[in-house]
Amino acid sequence: TENQNLVIVVVYKPPDATSQQFQEQLLKIDHCLENLPAPAPNILLLGDFNLRHLKWRNIANNIVAVITPGGSSDENSHSHELLNLCTKFNLNQQIIEPTRLENTLDLIFTNNDDLIRNVTISKTIYSDHNIIEVQTCMRGAPDRHNETSHEGAFTKFNFNNKNIKWDQVNQVLTDISWEDILSNTDPNLCLEQINLVALDVCTRLIPLRKRRSRCKIERDRRSLYRRRKRITERLKEVNISEMRRETLVREIAIIELKLKESYRSQESREELKAINEIERNPKYFFSYAKSKSRTTSSIGPLLKQDGSYTDDSKEMSELLKSQYDSVFSKPLTRLRVEDQNEFFMRATKFG
Repeated sequence: TENQNLVIVVVYKPPDATSQQFQEQLLKIDHCLENLPAPAPNILLLGDFNLRHLKWRNIANNIVAVITPGGSSDENSHSHELLNLCTKFNLNQQIIEPTRLENTLDLIFTNNDDLIRNVTISKTIYSDHNIIEVQTCMRGAPDRHNETSHEGAFTKFNFNNKNIKWDQVNQVLTDISWEDILSNTDPNLCLEQINLVALDVCTRLIPLRKRRSRCKIERDRRSLYRRRKRITERLKEVNISEMRRETLVREIAIIELKLKESYRSQESREELKAINEIERNPKYFFSYAKSKSRTTSSIGPLLKQDGSYTDDSKEMSELLKSQYDSVFSKPLTRLRVEDQNEFFMRATKFG
């Protein structure tokens, strides 16, 4: 985002977050924004804040926050803390329509109102939250590949190509006299030298990736997105009959179903491709499986001797060390070998 002079902060506040938890989030954001260089860049603070009783009113072309009755003390505290942060950094909120049922939970704050040209909110079958589409005055950065970095240069090769002769690649790497290459090289430059040699080998033996267009969204899906956007704009027209409105709403529902089918079809193709790669390229399969994992692997909590659980890092490390040590038996001192030569000579003689 350096080319755009833009800082984006994404927030998710769970509905049951305590005042302390949300305050810690805001303190991190405060610290981040406080340390930005001057003059301040464009800032976008956005996310699902889950503040049901924080309403937004359009008064004299200004979006104003109103904390309505009925919220818990924690929620009211969250609203005040968020508004104080936004006041400190001159952040104005841009969403006024409901984003989930009758509540405006998903918010966008910015310090530059001219950054956002248009906001469109539409319902979707994928979530109970509405879709927020934002048009900005920013231009996309040019698609440049960093060829100056040797590590980045490897991304242009297609290592999953089935025609690669890996035996030949391994043999070439084995035949390289690494000691001669690195013997007179500065230790700080060894990695760069290794990358240079490996890059030369890949250039000779590994095919390049096929150039793809910048947009990774499938063509049929892009067409459906554009069509949904046009219909959503028509629904905003004032002089539209109720019959026409119902027709447009049905069209959006059909588009949503087609989008859902498009996603499922893509997932099926990717899954089938990963399965077919198990025998030839298991790394590809496990990378795909990991990308679809919804849980992160972690250690703990662990059970202590008193029957309670702990997730403290130090306590868990001691418990794991104790468990590791417990599988080893203590050596018998009476069987200690004092003279190894004599012991093995005797074992050979009577063996």
